[in-house]
Amino acid sequence: MKNKNKKIDNSWVEYSTLGFQIAIYMVLGLWAGTTIDNEDTEPLWTIVFLLLGILLGMYNFFKTVLKKNDRKK
Repeated sequence: MKNKNKKIDNSWVEYSTLGFQIAIYMVLGLWAGTTIDNEDTEPLWTIVFLLLGILLGMYNFFKTVLKKNDRKK
């Protein structure tokens, strides 16, 4: 028989999606930058939006990790 009082730790599932979220922010930033940039312009907006996507992804990563660590305490 299974023990009904046994608590299963599924925190690894929540942490496994964080890498995909960072990648999605980066791809969206890259897409937005290349959409704004024309072939005649320098890749300024591509670089700006790619860096913005990286920063947003890292912000979301640290926010999620800190929130989950606070719940464990």
